[in-house]
Amino acid sequence: MIEWKSSQFPVPYPLVVVVSGNSPNPSTYIFYGQFNEHPPVIGIGIKKKRHTYKLIKETGDFTVNFVGRDMLRGADAAGMVSGRRADKSNFFPWTASSTIKAPIIETAPLALEAVYLQEVQFTDHLIILGEVKKIWAKEGVKPQDFILATYRPMAYFVLGEKIQDWGFSGGKP
Repeated sequence: MIEWKSSQFPVPYPLVVVVSGNSPNPSTYIFYGQFNEHPPVIGIGIKKKRHTYKLIKETGDFTVNFVGRDMLRGADAAGMVSGRRADKSNFFPWTASSTIKAPIIETAPLALEAVYLQEVQFTDHLIILGEVKKIWAKEGVKPQDFILATYRPMAYFVLGEKIQDWGFSGGKP
């Protein structure tokens, strides 16, 4: 083994989408996780100074849209441009959510509608926790339809082939 020189790890690369009035504001976040199952609770790592943080606090909801291959250019652009300075509503095709104000990206392989629960402060980021109210999947979605991203070495990767079913070991190494 050699020492990993980065503090970031490969993680699913979702887009967090918030709404200011009628204008969707997509932003990319790599600090993402699921923290509860019943009900599902997700969290995103964000800095308080981000425009997305302000919008989530104002609206009380957000969507997490997982990135597919066909969404990569828009996702990359959404992470490079601030919603404070540019209108990013034309980066993706949108569809209305069924339970919240923030829309979902029509082409996302998987999209989650979430309402704000609470936040937990760390040194340079905080985690916004949201209760998932509805989960949408593109018909026929497969694991290889998702993009897996790493912050460093600043590259995008696609999930690979299925290697085994969960529980295949029967609890034996």
